[in-house]
Amino acid sequence: MHILVVLITVVLTAVILWLALAPKRIVRAAMKQGMQEIVIDVKGGYSPASIEIQAGVPARLIFNRQESGECSSHVVFPDFGIDQSLPAFRSTVVQLTAQQSGDYPFACGMNMLHGTLHVVGHAISARDDAENRAKVTNHIDVATHTDVTGLTDVTGTESTAHTQHAENSKPIEHAEHQDRARQDTVQQDTDEAEMQLAAQREYRMLVARLIVAAVCTLPVFAATMLHLFVMPAWVQFAFMLPVVGFSAWPIIISGISAIAHRAAEMNALVTLGVIAALVYSIAVMIVPTVFPQQAREPYFESVGMIITLMLVGQVLEARARAGTHQAVRGLMDLQPVEAHVLKDGVEQTIDANDVHIGDIVVVKPGEKLPVDGVVTSGYTQIDESMLTGESMPVTKTQGDNVTGATINGSGTIEYRATSVGKDTVLANIIEVVSAAQATQAPVQRLADKVSAIFVPIVVIIALWSGALWLVFGQELSIPHALVALVSVLVIACPCALGLATPLSVTIAMGKAAQHGILIRSAAALEQSANIDTVVFDKTGTLTVGTPQVVQTVGFGQYEQRVHEALTMMAVVEARSEHPLAQAIRASVNADQMSAYDVTEFKAHAGLGVQAQVNGHSVVIGNPQFVDDCNIAMPEGGDVNQVFEVMDSASDRGYTSVLGAIDGVLSVVINIADTVRPTSQQAIATLQSHGIATVMLSGDNERTAHAIAEQVGIDTVIAQVKPEEKAQVIAQLQAQGHRVAMVGDGINDAPALARADVGFALGTGTDIAIESADITIMAQSLESVGVAFDIAHAAMRNIRQNLGFAFGYNVLGIPIAAGILYPAFAIMLNPMIAGAAMACSSLSVVLNASRLTRFDAHDNQQHRWTVRTQAQSLQPTWKGKIMALFNRDHAHTQEHNMHHHMDMHAPQGDAAMHVDPVCGMSVSADHAAAQREYEGTTVYFCSTGCAERFDANPEQYMKRN
Repeated sequence: MHILVVLITVVLTAVILWLALAPKRIVRAAMKQGMQEIVIDVKGGYSPASIEIQAGVPARLIFNRQESGECSSHVVFPDFGIDQSLPAFRSTVVQLTAQQSGDYPFACGMNMLHGTLHVVGHAISARDDAENRAKVTNHIDVATHTDVTGLTDVTGTESTAHTQHAENSKPIEHAEHQDRARQDTVQQDTDEAEMQLAAQREYRMLVARLIVAAVCTLPVFAATMLHLFVMPAWVQFAFMLPVVGFSAWPIIISGISAIAHRAAEMNALVTLGVIAALVYSIAVMIVPTVFPQQAREPYFESVGMIITLMLVGQVLEARARAGTHQAVRGLMDLQPVEAHVLKDGVEQTIDANDVHIGDIVVVKPGEKLPVDGVVTSGYTQIDESMLTGESMPVTKTQGDNVTGATINGSGTIEYRATSVGKDTVLANIIEVVSAAQATQAPVQRLADKVSAIFVPIVVIIALWSGALWLVFGQELSIPHALVALVSVLVIACPCALGLATPLSVTIAMGKAAQHGILIRSAAALEQSANIDTVVFDKTGTLTVGTPQVVQTVGFGQYEQRVHEALTMMAVVEARSEHPLAQAIRASVNADQMSAYDVTEFKAHAGLGVQAQVNGHSVVIGNPQFVDDCNIAMPEGGDVNQVFEVMDSASDRGYTSVLGAIDGVLSVVINIADTVRPTSQQAIATLQSHGIATVMLSGDNERTAHAIAEQVGIDTVIAQVKPEEKAQVIAQLQAQGHRVAMVGDGINDAPALARADVGFALGTGTDIAIESADITIMAQSLESVGVAFDIAHAAMRNIRQNLGFAFGYNVLGIPIAAGILYPAFAIMLNPMIAGAAMACSSLSVVLNASRLTRFDAHDNQQHRWTVRTQAQSLQPTWKGKIMALFNRDHAHTQEHNMHHHMDMHAPQGDAAMHVDPVCGMSVSADHAAAQREYEGTTVYFCSTGCAERFDANPEQYMKRN
């Protein structure tokens, strides 16, 4: 007898291993009218689960879901960024185009049902392939299709994998495209509403099944476990009929289908356990004499309790999982329902979805903006916290861009609609976040590998547990064998493993979006938690990116009338288009300038300008130009005071512009690209966590070091060409550092793509944003630190989930098998195993849901530190990095100022020299002219400076 039991167990083990490990049949999608198409039945698994499609050809995957329940209610394609709802007993279309060959997995929302797309052939150009390898993130183009031939109740999603982000940011050129976008949005909203109704119906049915199971199980439990009264076995069986026939029937059907599809999951384990307990109980009830006296107790109460507890877990889990997508739903709810538009000069109220490009929209105080546009009239302040996470309202007036779903303040404005439907900023944010939530983090691979073999291993353990109890057990060998087999099958919870990572990723992505941070993939989220070095571009990232007047110092009679002098300079500079001139012009109110008339304006290229202002002679330019105009110091003035102002400005990286009125020096205007208000705090926060900070800049060393000193960065790499920024990132990575790059410009795109994680400011160029892994919608660099906080919180949460899921199964399965019985006479009741199973996945969901309470202002969220040698290596980097390009930078001489019309020193691999005439730094490679003087080669920024030098070389050489 014992030998027979062992032989049967060995045979069953071999069958299970074959079912689990044998290759599955690959089904090729059929070609219909230029599109590949295949129907995938969803019932306890995917049939077929292995699908072959051709690269570069659109594929229509029709998911025919023939069951209810939480597990198969979604299908996720992580490589395509698709998370599609699958309403019960409906067909749903997922349309996608895979551009590269390879295997692309897909799975259910709980990561228990798995399938694979086998993409064959090549349909991608070499250029596109290189671009795809340069950036891993994918562009998602979501559309809805309802005209699938031969199907009813069909919804759909369309996606293209491995396509450049830049395609999504091309300007819209045709109004009919905008109308189509608006119509797609309306249809998409309708489909989403239908899916929500279907999900609600499915949830209500789940609750009804739970109520029936609880009502029918409670009397049986009271009679058999609490011994409150006596209940015959046939009555217990009668109570179990509704439980099995209604409450548990979808689980059983799904479990059997999963076994048939060789894709066993939790429903399969529960089905095997319930059927084993039910068959045993029925046999004991019908033919009790077949069993030993001590093995004639039925287990109907265990069947009922297992199903009831499982349904309790599913109901609570469904409610908790519904909250994981609340961030995206919250964004969707921001869209207003109505809009006020002007039609033939008359204000009309229409549906927000009916707004067209070019419509003039009227927004009154306290209302939400329905679409994106440009203000045509009015003045107001708008709450853009939904977009940037910043609570301070932003002033908007004529010519300013406004974003749909933001909230108007106290003013009334009119604006012209420029983007509607799925082309609005809000729609793009929702699309990016939804796609990112469907991606897969690298840490999930371990859980997926374990989940793939988890169920077969559990079934084998259950079989051998029962077999060993039958072989080595004594009086209670049969009941103990049954209890061990059922308990092992029921207590094992692969769902906990499957949910451990995706739930945390989903919630973290949503919280990031609420803080104005768009994370494009789960991989970027995970990588952000490993960063030990952050490299910042200077201009436009650490600084505002536009020159501004930061200091004005008056002399002589204008010492106390410095603003009057500045206004006269601004009136003259208003004739110039140079950024420095415009900075002076922007520093003065236009109304104040209206009182001045400018005549006899004359510009001196590369030097300065002259003019008559209300009868006063005005000269403004660099120090050399002012000196050449024979400008005198004010009576009693000390030229050393001027030098002190200029020296101080130079040390801070400012550019000094001198202004004279009526032949007398009147004002020194210091101009700089000002540091963002949040830069210093952002750098300090990162450094407090042990992250090293580095600044890259194409500017000269003096300016770069001045900015770095202001924000608190010690490691500076100046005069770096755009292509060299990526080389610096690569050099740091070669030294073993995990590097993030923060930038905003076109020339930052290669470095953003090369970094482990690229951060782009939302105010930057489209190319920079599309090259980045994370987009900061706000203008605050403190969001970089918040992104790291969210990443560390998410990864900590994932590790907790995985630790609990692995630990639960490692401890629970042996206990269920009866390992404690020999020493402590403890045998786990199947209903206790069922309760533990229900609680395990629920606890993972609840733990992941703690991320919804993330608060960027909570100090508890910032308690993480990068444990690397980053800080100790920082001085070494400085020497190594500065030696990357082996520049021999020349230091400027005393009072050496930047050229008035050139903010930045030229870049080049040659040594830098000083133009003795104007004081500008110039490289030998880029010098406009050069002269030999007493054995020394002198370089000039322009032929004009060379000609001035020729007229009196001794004067300029002596000065320098």
